[in-house]
Amino acid sequence: MLKIKTFGIFSIYSEDKQLNLANIKSRKARDLLRYFVVFRHKQVPSDILCEIFWSDMDEKYAKMNLQSTVHMLRTFLGKDIIRFQNGNYCFDPLGVVQFDEDNFENLIQLSRSIQDNAKKRSVLEEAIILYKGDFMVENLYEDWTVQFREYYRDLYVQALLDLAQILMNENTLTEAIEKLRNALNNDSFNETAALMLMKVYLKKGCPLEAVKVYRRFSEILSKELQIKPSKEMIQLYEAIINGDLENRWIVVLESKQCHSKKEAIIQLLKRVIREKDQIQVLSDGKIGVLIDKVPQETAEGIYQRITAALDGSLDGVKVYLRKAR
Repeated sequence: MLKIKTFGIFSIYSEDKQLNLANIKSRKARDLLRYFVVFRHKQVPSDILCEIFWSDMDEKYAKMNLQSTVHMLRTFLGKDIIRFQNGNYCFDPLGVVQFDEDNFENLIQLSRSIQDNAKKRSVLEEAIILYKGDFMVENLYEDWTVQFREYYRDLYVQALLDLAQILMNENTLTEAIEKLRNALNNDSFNETAALMLMKVYLKKGCPLEAVKVYRRFSEILSKELQIKPSKEMIQLYEAIINGDLENRWIVVLESKQCHSKKEAIIQLLKRVIREKDQIQVLSDGKIGVLIDKVPQETAEGIYQRITAALDGSLDGVKVYLRKAR
């Protein structure tokens, strides 16, 4: 069975042994192979292939070159991998080749249907490992690769954000920072990643790092797009530099039942907290209520309301108030 890897360096494996693409002597043939991989399973008219790869030739000679190039690829891959019928070429018509981008996309879609955070994390990590670099980097400037490269990169960045959110909720902050920085390296204009990174640094107790993230991101937006960050991001930055975050509190509910009764607990909390207070799942055994920009007595009042509302609802629950980091 053939396995084709398209992320990072293009490579082909047969029975887990890597094939030497240098044995395909023609660069045009290697480009045509990657084109076939991009549009695998589709019927591609020979006229289109001639126009893309031999546009400087007469039709007759272009088709002769196409036929000889396809013969070269069949010799390298096997005669049944490329089929010609009714003037069209089709790569892998029987669907026997494995492609890393198919596996990657399937894992991303699977992760979106999983509710359990541990399982979701595992699937996302498996998908992220598959992404070794941009799609088809050898044909970076070809029109026929651009939309696919952007599509897979967007999936990759979103996977990093989804995983970072899980890590943040689990207080695995160093790993969350790593994923978010990776996301920004692949999409420097992604404000969701930048805002999340600021919040992770704040949660870790590193407000100066959060400020640096804002200033770098703001500079990129101004220089490249001539726009400003969102209102939410600006407000968070101003709260940091004005010291408003010193009056941030969190009520933590700690119990083994926080995971199994999560939705019921969240609904109960919503009835007793203020509309602007934020409920966060901190881990499987912890749920937090973030109370922003209030004096201690106000936070203590909200804490007491929560404690009273939970009275008798959970066995062995521990509720406590502390400063938010």
